[in-house]
Amino acid sequence: MSQKSGNRSLNVDGDAKGNIMITGDGNTVNLSPDSSPAPTNRLSLAGVIALICVVMFGMYGLLIILLRFLPPVAITPTASPPGLVFETPTVAATVTATEQAAVPLEAVPSPSSSPEPVVLSPTPPADRMVAILQSNRTEGKAPFEARFDGRASYVYRADGQVNKCIDLFFCTYTFTVYLNDKYVTSTSNKTGIWQYTFGKRGEYKIGVYVCWDQVCGEDGVAVNAR
Repeated sequence: MSQKSGNRSLNVDGDAKGNIMITGDGNTVNLSPDSSPAPTNRLSLAGVIALICVVMFGMYGLLIILLRFLPPVAITPTASPPGLVFETPTVAATVTATEQAAVPLEAVPSPSSSPEPVVLSPTPPADRMVAILQSNRTEGKAPFEARFDGRASYVYRADGQVNKCIDLFFCTYTFTVYLNDKYVTSTSNKTGIWQYTFGKRGEYKIGVYVCWDQVCGEDGVAVNAR
C-alpha cells in the first residue's frame, strides 16, 4: 500500500498474516498486540503465591506452638487377646531306697553244679491187643489142609485186667496167606477159626489181625508145603 502526503511518501507494505508494516524510511512496525502478559498481571500472580506461602508457614508455626503447650496425649495400645498356654504335666519320679538282705552262701547256686533233671510224668498205659495164632499143622506134602485158631488172643487192659477174645465175643479176625512172600488171599470172620488147603509147594506165611473195638494186634505162623 502506498500513500503520498506532501513531499513525503509513505510506503506501507503490510503483511496481513503477520501484521507487519514497513515505512518509507525502511523501518518495520509490528502492528500486532503484544502477546506477553502485562507486568501488572505478573505481579498479581506472584503476590498470590507469596500469600499462600505465608499462610502455610503461619499454620505450621501455629501447629508447633499448640503441640508444645498442649499436654501429650497418651496412646494406649490395643490389648491383644491372651495366647493359649499349654501346661506340660510334670511327673515326679520317686526313688525309694530298699534295703537288700544278705543272701546266705548256701542259697547261691554254684556255677559248676549241674541242673536237676526234669522228671516227666509217665504216660498212663493204654489197652493193647495181644494176638495169638495157633495151627494144627505147620508142614506137609501138598496138597494138605490146616486149621488156624486165633481165639486165644486177649486184650490187656490199662487197669491190669485181661480179657480173652473167646470170652468177649466182640473180636474180629482177618486171616492172610502169603506164598514165597507174595500175597495169595485173605478173609475175615468173628469166629476166630479158619481152614486153608495148601495146594502148591512152597513156604507159606499165615497171619492173623485181631481187633477189639479200636485196639488191634497181629501174629502169624509159617507153613512148609513139600
